[in-house]
Amino acid sequence: MKLNIVKNIFDAKNKIWFPLLLYAIAILLAIVLPIILWPLNLSFISRTYDGSVPGMVDTEPFELFGLFISILLITFTSLQLKISNTLNLKSFILVILPLLVSLNILWLIIETSYLKASDYLCYENAARSIVNGLNPYLAEPRCYLYPPLPAQVLAFLYEVVSSSHLLPRGDTLKTWNTVFYLYQCGQFFVVILAYYLTYQLARRMGLKNILASLIVSGLFLFNESLFRAIKFAQINVWILNTFLLALLFLRSHPFISGLAVALGAHIKLYTLALLLPWGFIKKWRAILGVIVGFLVILLIQTDWGQDWTLWQEFLIYFQNPEKPNNYRNSSIRSFVYNLFKIPVTLIDKSYFNFVPTITAVINLLILVWFVVRLIERQRDYRQLKKDSLSGNGQLPNDLFILYGHSIDAIALGLLISPSVWEHHYVIAIPISLWAIVTGQWDRRRLVAVGTFLIFCLPTFDVFPLGHCRMLGLLILVYATSPKFVQQYFLFQNSRKVSINGLFD
Repeated sequence: MKLNIVKNIFDAKNKIWFPLLLYAIAILLAIVLPIILWPLNLSFISRTYDGSVPGMVDTEPFELFGLFISILLITFTSLQLKISNTLNLKSFILVILPLLVSLNILWLIIETSYLKASDYLCYENAARSIVNGLNPYLAEPRCYLYPPLPAQVLAFLYEVVSSSHLLPRGDTLKTWNTVFYLYQCGQFFVVILAYYLTYQLARRMGLKNILASLIVSGLFLFNESLFRAIKFAQINVWILNTFLLALLFLRSHPFISGLAVALGAHIKLYTLALLLPWGFIKKWRAILGVIVGFLVILLIQTDWGQDWTLWQEFLIYFQNPEKPNNYRNSSIRSFVYNLFKIPVTLIDKSYFNFVPTITAVINLLILVWFVVRLIERQRDYRQLKKDSLSGNGQLPNDLFILYGHSIDAIALGLLISPSVWEHHYVIAIPISLWAIVTGQWDRRRLVAVGTFLIFCLPTFDVFPLGHCRMLGLLILVYATSPKFVQQYFLFQNSRKVSINGLFD
């Protein structure tokens, strides 16, 4: 009997779920153990900041989290190397490089967690308002700009932490600092998930594993927008993940793709831009996923439709959303406004009244431009299917429209949004990847310039140079014109046919 039990245990170890379960338990311990050790004030544990300086956070749990996660990352990497049993350039790129990227993300988060960023304080103040039964959109400073869900999640975490026995009861400050710690832990895993999903997207686009690892690692290591998102504890990486999941599942599991968009829409409204192209190509299952997912989350957060207070307050705020004029805010409105602002001594200030009209006209022209691209891509897709000599191309031909339309929608959201800060451009990673993969030799320099302008330059408030990211985005949109991308797919199909012909 005992031998059978032992045998069953060893058989279970060979299943996929067993090591995944071990990894999940290890990660959970890495998150929870710092909270448990924190109140013990152990003599052999110190920290860079102890929270005694006003405005600063006790960094002990963050540093312990960094230690435990580093151990796990190194252990996982060692196991991968042991399985491959080789250490060469290929294993370095596929195994060691992701470890280095992950450690880079980890220390960025740890080193910026000694102080709650101003953007995070907007989320926390909104969550405090919800806990106290107040309007989160009126919390001072009035800077919470999102649907209710992000603030509700933080408020829920506060209730969970305060009702647990891990911290002294009644210590409100430490409770909110623990919520901040959990949020930052989530930020780390969200960025790592984005890295993994972007790699998978690169593979789906036709890149070999080594080249995919190099390109994706470069996009995450040399990325000012990602750095700013981490520094300010921004939620834009969550939006990036919902876009990536929507792209990855659109072909095989469109309903799940729609659920990802629904979740993203409850964080920010950017993801709803995908509904335009999906409706045009009749991806009804994906659209159904958006509707079902959005309604389910809506019912849960409104206590099954009994309390609509937060949504009513959001809709009141949304009637007049943020419209900043900073030189580094890469919105069309900011650009138009500052064009009038520069020669202020030469023109009548009443000309500023034309800013909303001019902005609306430009946004309309951009929308028409993208609709024309959508129609052109559909026409080129039909031609692509005709010109394909075999149905066994290296890439499924329908990715031409599925990815092309969807990535255009991401770009459209960035271009017509009334506010586009530098950290928002983290969601441009799929756009840059699409341009890099599909760019032919005559457009490689153009793609490199566009990617450089978006991700590699620092932030500066100098007009019009602060709009470099918008310029880079426009370059990438041009470089991924339907006709250009069609040539890439034709090349992939012909190359596959030629290879097959060698073995006939």
